[in-house]
Amino acid sequence: MPTPRPRARCITPAGRKPIVTMYSPKEYKEWQQEALRLLKAVSPDLIEGPVEVVLTALVAKPKSTKLSAPKPDVDNYAKGVLDVITQDGRFWNDDTQVVSLGISKRWTTELPGYQVVIKSL
Repeated sequence: MPTPRPRARCITPAGRKPIVTMYSPKEYKEWQQEALRLLKAVSPDLIEGPVEVVLTALVAKPKSTKLSAPKPDVDNYAKGVLDVITQDGRFWNDDTQVVSLGISKRWTTELPGYQVVIKSL
């Protein structure tokens, strides 16, 4: 799932300044939980130094489309995956270790998802 824009909620208590809180949509939080669950099947070695990531988003092709590639922007597909891998904590300590990132997106008639290759540099 591509990373959606954060949503904002504004509450104005009587006689006080408005309070704005930011949140992610429910569907995105559910996607993150499912991605974390699926990562448990992988047994990685923790990488301490710089990391290269090559990521391909495989998006289900609709029955009809004029688009040659899926929407949205390619960078939206990468952020969620990197955040989930960081949250898992078994691949690297922080996604600031990612110094090289290759991203592509394409239609698939097979099972949609991500192909991710992580390489220590």
